[in-house]
Amino acid sequence: QAAGSDLTHSPAGNPASTCTEFWRGHTPDGVTPGLALMITDPKAGVMGIFAPPGAMTDAGVGIGSTRQQVVQAYAGYHIEYASPYRITVILVQSGANWLGFALGTDNVVRTVSVGTKPWASGMEVCG
Repeated sequence: QAAGSDLTHSPAGNPASTCTEFWRGHTPDGVTPGLALMITDPKAGVMGIFAPPGAMTDAGVGIGSTRQQVVQAYAGYHIEYASPYRITVILVQSGANWLGFALGTDNVVRTVSVGTKPWASGMEVCG
């Protein structure tokens, strides 16, 4: 943790990981939502960000929104679905970026992520 900062820094995943993660309030396993930032390497830059609780997209959806609210808010956008680790993720494409809305079993958004498609879909992105 950097002096004067409330961000925690660690290598992501295993010690041989190619990624670095910074977070505040977010647990690396994604169980506790919070702000998280994943960097692949200094040349590639940021892979993605988990939004902190209370953050809303410009369409007005965030943690606590329902599946129906996400789909309605992004009608007209390219939408895909992913199911990593038996979790349904609604993926919304906006240019080169992707939004990922991970749903709980009750079809309510548990986490919101933005970044590359692999990051937003919840796939393991670090070696």
